[in-house]
Amino acid sequence: MATKNRSDLKSYFVKNAIPTEGNFTDLVDSQLNQAQDGVFKHDGEALSVVAAPGDQKRVLRLYASYPAASPDWMISLHPAQDPANAAATGKTGFGITDGAGKPRLFIDAATGQIGVGTNTPQVALDVAGEVQANGFRGRYDLVPPMVAEYHASADRPDQVLVAASQHYFDIIPDTGYQQASSTGINYARIELDFIVG
Repeated sequence: MATKNRSDLKSYFVKNAIPTEGNFTDLVDSQLNQAQDGVFKHDGEALSVVAAPGDQKRVLRLYASYPAASPDWMISLHPAQDPANAAATGKTGFGITDGAGKPRLFIDAATGQIGVGTNTPQVALDVAGEVQANGFRGRYDLVPPMVAEYHASADRPDQVLVAASQHYFDIIPDTGYQQASSTGINYARIELDFIVG
């Protein structure tokens, strides 16, 4: 496709100019063609973009400035975890990658699960790396009882030693626990049912 800018194209068609066949070719090739270029708009609908050929089905390349050797970001419909092995590591979904093709954000088309830094999320939100947040809030009615090993040791001989092979964490409603807070931490009392083995 020609890359003539508007000023160049306009210069072909000034008063008394005789445009050539090549000038008309440049004019046609400088425009997007809905039938060929995968960008189209139906009446009453939003702009549509068809993925380009290739394993990763890329639909958009974003540049901070152009010309440039590579885009800053890309959007794909079958992004690869390993750009060097796209055929084997690609997965269907909505993916945002950096300019090198490294996955940054992915939504699995089959499950709706979200991956950050991975295109193979195993849970609703799967982060390949550390997570930092100002806080987390859970739903007690959706969490099943949890079982964990429990071991306690005393710092002094006269202290009471408590030991159990395992215990259950019972998730209780707001009215069933006492809450207190201090600088930088927020904690709650947990009721424990011990199973001593």
